[in-house]
Amino acid sequence: MKDRERLILTAFVNGHSELSSTTLAEQLSVTARTVLNDIHAINSALEVPIILFDPKRRRYWVKDLDRLITLLYSSEDQHGALNLATDWPFLIYFTLYEARHPLTAERLTERLHLSKTLLTQTLANLRQTIAQWHLSVVGLHDGLVLKGSMIWKKFGLAQMTLSRINRRISNAYISHIFADAYSSQSLQRMMLLLRQELLSSFSVQLDDRDEYLILVTYLLLRQEPTDEIGLRQLPPETQRFFEEFAHTRVSSLPIQLPAGSPYMQMIAKLRIAANGVQDEDMFRVLVTNLYLHRDARTYHFFPMSPLTNIPTSVAGLTELRFNQADTAVLNTLDKLLHSAQPSSSRLLVLIYDDDYLRGMLLSRRIARYIKRPIQVTSNMFQLNTLIDRYPRIAFISPKIRLLSSEMKHEIRYYNIDQFDDTGYFLKFIDEINGIS
Repeated sequence: MKDRERLILTAFVNGHSELSSTTLAEQLSVTARTVLNDIHAINSALEVPIILFDPKRRRYWVKDLDRLITLLYSSEDQHGALNLATDWPFLIYFTLYEARHPLTAERLTERLHLSKTLLTQTLANLRQTIAQWHLSVVGLHDGLVLKGSMIWKKFGLAQMTLSRINRRISNAYISHIFADAYSSQSLQRMMLLLRQELLSSFSVQLDDRDEYLILVTYLLLRQEPTDEIGLRQLPPETQRFFEEFAHTRVSSLPIQLPAGSPYMQMIAKLRIAANGVQDEDMFRVLVTNLYLHRDARTYHFFPMSPLTNIPTSVAGLTELRFNQADTAVLNTLDKLLHSAQPSSSRLLVLIYDDDYLRGMLLSRRIARYIKRPIQVTSNMFQLNTLIDRYPRIAFISPKIRLLSSEMKHEIRYYNIDQFDDTGYFLKFIDEINGIS
């Protein structure tokens, strides 16, 4: 709603039962034609026009003052005002969410000032939307009720506000829900606290929208306004809800895999099968996605369906089970393995480190500057297998030295702990690129 349109509506609230277009034009310092266009825009945005025209008296008037006040003051500011014509799904959901007793369709249309036809259409779309959150709007003999567990109701309400999310986090829906209890600055600060807690408690990093959903749901769960985040102080079932949501929405995050885990073994086999083909972004997704979905666990709140159609190229490398969520990664791996070509290089850059992710990140840096095959492992028993095909090895490790194959290979040693030194890194690149 434009500022001038809001001023026109406000003029009727301020003690004027009737106003002419000329009077409004004088108050707003615009032409009468502009006022007529604004009134037409206001009425067009609503199912039922709010400003009526009396042709005999040549005056505009508002029949339902309560409706006008609702329209004017259910807003955050002129940039994020609730517009009843476009925000009905949220308003219907929120009205049912807050209701302590069933609400009849007549009561809903009266409270929200919309027609029964529009209510029916909106409810049909709303039912379809909220079904994915295990919620439903059920018609009982005495009215409509929002059915579902309380945590899903709150999570669903947070989802309903997503259309209003902006860089300030605060928006008209949030102001409406919490009655302006949280400023934009306080929400931004709590978002940062939540990000730290997700890392420390669940070892995950989410995108802004998912963090926003957790934050709003968390604030709805609190009985009183708060300025602190404490996921671990919530009941165990609620903690589990947030943890499962976070793990099903996880983004690429460096984590350290346990030594000897099935994923380490699979990735080592994958490296050999790929024969030096480089795609470090894919490998990072592989590590985080597959590890956090380990054992294809079925979540209680967010079920993850097992995947049966696994590409044969990947299935031959591991007996691990996968989820539907892993499909994209597995398809990428399948393409990678089928595109692998025998390496013509006579030198292998081999990175050995207990911290597999540190080795992966270093290999990504190195791959930008050299055109040599790079292998990463944290399993010392696989070293011989990895180096057998190459007469020359650039071996990067924090401490270990290769012993069993030194007589058969030309080996250069580099300390992984020194690669943070730019001079050391550049010297390494120059040496490797200088080897024929």
